[in-house]
Amino acid sequence: DDDKMPPLQDWNIRDIVHQSTLSPSPDVLDNTAEIIVLHGYVTMFIVVFPLMPLLGVVSNFVELFVDKYNLQNTQRPMPTAA
Repeated sequence: DDDKMPPLQDWNIRDIVHQSTLSPSPDVLDNTAEIIVLHGYVTMFIVVFPLMPLLGVVSNFVELFVDKYNLQNTQRPMPTAA
């Protein structure tokens, strides 16, 4: 089974080259801020528009698929200290 996988160093180099060809990832803090603002709008406007929570859920699902696409097709986010 070990002869089927390439050596670990070759895989790392190929992954680094692949990651370097992808576009930079969007900022994680911006994505979090979008969700917080969305929940704020839902809370503020629920009295005026009772269907707002339903629109919030739909928006969350759309955001989920957009974030999934971004994570799969952009560079990995750079880890930073808190």
